[in-house]
Amino acid sequence: KMQNNIYMVGNKPFTQKFELFKSSKVFLFQSHYESYGIVALEAMACKLPVVAYDLAEHRVNFPKGMIRVPFGDNKAFAEKTIELLENTEMHDKYSKEAYEFASNADWEIVADELLEKIKVS
Repeated sequence: KMQNNIYMVGNKPFTQKFELFKSSKVFLFQSHYESYGIVALEAMACKLPVVAYDLAEHRVNFPKGMIRVPFGDNKAFAEKTIELLENTEMHDKYSKEAYEFASNADWEIVADELLEKIKVS
């Protein structure tokens, strides 16, 4: 019964994207494949906890600020989202972790890590 509170927005201009982030409480990241997930990092920089599928890339790239649920488990995804929205203490913990993690991200370091991964594969 959250249909009126969830919006699928697609690509948005930079400033509009951050306005959406700032007006949100949680970022739902249902990607099935990611090489990095820049949009998740952008959401974290706006103090949004992220709910995502448990992809290997997410475990490596986002050790904090992201709640991972089993891949394809929509029920677990919904349950964790509701839990974040109802549990202020949990929301605050993940919001803080997300922001701290994003605050320490550096595009040059991210680019170097991605280049290294490409060289290895």
